[in-house]
Amino acid sequence: MAVTDSSRMKELPGTGNKGIGQSLEALEKRAREQRILLDNIPLQVWYLSDIDTYGRVNLAHARFLGFHPREIAYKKLDEFLPSQVAEVCRQSNRQVFGGKETVCTEEWVFDARSEKRLLEIIKTPQINARGDVEYVVCTASDITRRRHAEQALKESEKKYRKLIDSMVDVVYLFSDRRGGLFFSPSVEKVFGYSMDHMYANPFLWNDSIHPLDKEAVSRAISRAGEGKPFTVDYRIRDARGNWIWLSDRSITEYKSSGEIIITGVARDITEQKQLESQVRHLQKTESLGRMAGAVAHHYNNMMAIVMGHLEMALYDMDQESSSCRHITDAIKGTMRAVSMSQTMLSYLGKSGMPLYPLDLATVSARVIHELKKEIDVEIVFSNHLHGVLVQVMANRDQIKEILKNLIVNAWESMADIDRMDPVHIELTAAESHKIPRGHRYPVDFIPRAPSYACMEVADKGAGIPEEDMEKIFDPFYSSKFLGRGLGLALTLSMVKAHDGCISVEGGQEKGTVFRLFLPVLPIP
Repeated sequence: MAVTDSSRMKELPGTGNKGIGQSLEALEKRAREQRILLDNIPLQVWYLSDIDTYGRVNLAHARFLGFHPREIAYKKLDEFLPSQVAEVCRQSNRQVFGGKETVCTEEWVFDARSEKRLLEIIKTPQINARGDVEYVVCTASDITRRRHAEQALKESEKKYRKLIDSMVDVVYLFSDRRGGLFFSPSVEKVFGYSMDHMYANPFLWNDSIHPLDKEAVSRAISRAGEGKPFTVDYRIRDARGNWIWLSDRSITEYKSSGEIIITGVARDITEQKQLESQVRHLQKTESLGRMAGAVAHHYNNMMAIVMGHLEMALYDMDQESSSCRHITDAIKGTMRAVSMSQTMLSYLGKSGMPLYPLDLATVSARVIHELKKEIDVEIVFSNHLHGVLVQVMANRDQIKEILKNLIVNAWESMADIDRMDPVHIELTAAESHKIPRGHRYPVDFIPRAPSYACMEVADKGAGIPEEDMEKIFDPFYSSKFLGRGLGLALTLSMVKAHDGCISVEGGQEKGTVFRLFLPVLPIP
């Protein structure tokens, strides 16, 4: 500030000594008000005359350092700060004085109680008319508590993120307007899609719910109401096109805007559902087995009595009489009835037919050649085991019966849609762990051999609805216009007698693929 003497005061036009005194008093009053204002705010404020020199400081900054404002004002940094702290301050001072731009830093500083505190410091240069930095205004906020809270929050978030990332279940956040907002990483394993794909297609989850289950999901959400958890089981199509079962436990939140937010945890219960299906199937099979065994036993006893009396009556008759011819026909009919009893025993796996080591490729080729003459349908056979000896313990007649039943089933499936495409049969080899687990029969099958021969029979017929998959091997069950009796039921029984299994793949209007797996004998 320039010094004003009395001679210059006299030269000021229209200004007397009294007016100047009043102006100085006003300036002093304003300065006091500004100091009071600065000294009563928690924000630390000071200014720098140059890189090393403090100007005025407010009370908050002076107290933080453990001094009175007058002990700091117009002094060098090294006079009241440790040399290491002073050098840290000078680094940012050089930056703001040299760059002529505001600098924001975070610095750890010891306060008057020797506690290490984190300050958020903003240094703003004041530029004069010549473009030079006249002084720098500095402010500082103690953000130690905030930083500790942020670190605690990050640690907590890291802990819960690690927990969510390690979960097998899928944690998700879904909006009825914006789709999927969050998915835990387990969605990739359960659903088959990548995280990026899920976020790029926010309504993919909802759109993949089985049409027959969408109403149950909507009903569960509406019944639960806001803030109340609900649980619903439903099927969803994964990235591989398979239907998987999810048990979803969620909670619904209604926003003031009308948006519905669902937070949930979904668990893959496909294996559980399959086990439940297996239990039902085993119980049903056991019941049918007991019934069939009882029927076959009593049937054989009754037919033995009938056959005995017919043969004795025939022995005493004139061989040329009409009565003899009638009794002969009755015996033939009784023999056919006895064959039905044998069929029942075959269904129970008690036919007692011997098994021999057979080259499956050679036997299959011959059987298919014979079947082409018996069944009016084109058969395309592909043998992928050329030059490989694949032997199985099997009965040739039963292998023929199995293939015949599967081909007839394919022919009947295509007859329902009035189209006759070829039936494709492929012979391959498969390791035991590659045998499908879904829709595999008998349901209690456990692979015991290291490798299996796979006979695949595929058609482009009407297909099998999902809800009928468990019924197709039931005796006398058929969803087709054509088709009657024990065909597939006997097929499954014969496959079971060979220590093998059958898997079924396909859906309605997509055709059907039956895969027959028989254990391969080890090469001696």
